[in-house]
Amino acid sequence: MTADNRPRMLTPAEVKALRDSKRQIHRRVDELQQRPKATSAQPQPKATHHSRSGDD
Repeated sequence: MTADNRPRMLTPAEVKALRDSKRQIHRRVDELQQRPKATSAQPQPKATHHSRSGDD
């Protein structure tokens, strides 16, 4: 994923594809982060350490 060998501008289609994939990744991350909270009664230390998303 080096941008050095791609100096040209992205086409709108490529930009849209990148945005869509990023959105899907973030949605998947949110699902994975929220699932343990619902199932496990005892939060893990890592989960409480970055609990910014859970505070909303």
